[in-house]
Amino acid sequence: KSIASFGSCRSDVKLNSTQPGHIEFHRQWIDGLAEMKIFKSVSIDQHDSAYYEFVPVEKKSSSTFRTHRTSTVKRWLSRWKTDKYLDDHIREGRPWVTSEAQDNSIVNAVLAIDEPTSQKVQHQLQNHSLNVSERTVRRRLHEAGLQYSLPLSKPFLTSKHRQDRLQWATQVQNLDWNKIIATDETTFRLNTVRRMCWQLRDHRTVRRTVTHPMKINLWGCMTSKGFNKIICFKENLKSHFLCTQIYQNGLLPTARHYFGRRKD
Repeated sequence: KSIASFGSCRSDVKLNSTQPGHIEFHRQWIDGLAEMKIFKSVSIDQHDSAYYEFVPVEKKSSSTFRTHRTSTVKRWLSRWKTDKYLDDHIREGRPWVTSEAQDNSIVNAVLAIDEPTSQKVQHQLQNHSLNVSERTVRRRLHEAGLQYSLPLSKPFLTSKHRQDRLQWATQVQNLDWNKIIATDETTFRLNTVRRMCWQLRDHRTVRRTVTHPMKINLWGCMTSKGFNKIICFKENLKSHFLCTQIYQNGLLPTARHYFGRRKD
């Protein structure tokens, strides 16, 4: 009969006494069940019939009892006979489909590709006879500390640019910045897709940009006391436009607002 049952009913299993050692095997089997406390009580009568009652479980109803499938009882009996250990074994998870050398190849492929994506890395590995899925590529890159993000956009700087910036920083390092209005411009390029790629956290990928694309320009200013106007424009930022439009409509009102008018 099936060992699975409900309630507090008692069930019996007729033992086969025609085979040598079979009764003894069933006696050991039932003793193991009792020792594992799967049943409240297990006994064998003079007719070699086994009687057992399930262990109750503390639930809302006191008449609710634990049930076990036959396969469950057999599995736990087998474990008990093997090592007398009934706690859960450590689960190591699904085995990796790649070796340590293959993991290193995945990371090295990222460093060798310009603006790499998981698809590009997969194709690169396939060219070297290493077939892995894009999902596996992403997992290995995450484990290696890489992140999928936008590359930095930086314009080319000449030696003169660097020298001019250093000279300016040296000249203004001792200024009272509470009396300074800082201004800056930025450009929003239209219809430009910034593709993400895999890159190390401390070694960001740099994407070089070209000048004069389709764009809209913004000018803004700030002081130690706060921000003020933002001006949008499409024209190139030439001196005449800067003085008559930007400074007249943005910089001077900001100066009057935060610092007042000069008495003279």
